[in-house]
Amino acid sequence: LDISYGFRSLPFFAAAVTAFVRAVDDKPPKIRVFYGAYEARDRETNIAPLWELTEFVALLDWAQALRMFLRTGRAQEAADATTRLGRELAKAWVEGGKQGPRPDIDSLGKALEKFGADLETLRTGDLLVGRGGSSSSAAALREAAQRAKDHVTVHVPPLADVLDRVLGMVEPLADKRTDLSGDGGRKAVAELAQLYLDLGRYPEAAATVREGWVNFYARKAELAPGAEGFDRQKRELAEQRAGETDKVFQQIRDRRN
Repeated sequence: LDISYGFRSLPFFAAAVTAFVRAVDDKPPKIRVFYGAYEARDRETNIAPLWELTEFVALLDWAQALRMFLRTGRAQEAADATTRLGRELAKAWVEGGKQGPRPDIDSLGKALEKFGADLETLRTGDLLVGRGGSSSSAAALREAAQRAKDHVTVHVPPLADVLDRVLGMVEPLADKRTDLSGDGGRKAVAELAQLYLDLGRYPEAAATVREGWVNFYARKAELAPGAEGFDRQKRELAEQRAGETDKVFQQIRDRRN
């Protein structure tokens, strides 16, 4: 897309068409945007440079994908757009003379993908506790978003606000913990249920509340789902005890069903 000779409002319409196609096509065509900068021409040779503006399209994709993630919790598009934006910013950094540290938001894409996958499949242990000694996916996303924000603030300051919203989403879930016991564990489960509710994902919200109530009847080995020492059989016994004696749990179970 060459906008060198766009007259008055034409570049605006070109940008709108570009945004529309990328929003509605499942696999939008690859695009590169150029502008022939006549004002920056060499005064001796009269040769003008071509400025590539493709990274602005990557920024648009990224902002839209993150907005989708914040509204629904679906993270794959945001992860893919983050990877593309990282490539564009790194390329611009190289071609611009490597001023300052290299922009690095690559780890944010991976963290978004992992957190989104855990959120979609209701892997509470991976979301809130972690697995095999690794950080939870919520904690990993918080760390990656904070690191990316430091780079984004330098290279594309307006988008730092979007990352603040991502941080706001995961912050209540991201404390370091080894299981879901105690007030901290119960609070984390409640925050996760609230997040599902805010996203309009009511079955997941109800299921999270249900599992959180079982935690009142579970011992430590049954409070780290997905961990190596997790005892599924004892967890089922804890659920059975809750179902037999707790009228509140019975109401939660019925509502969830």
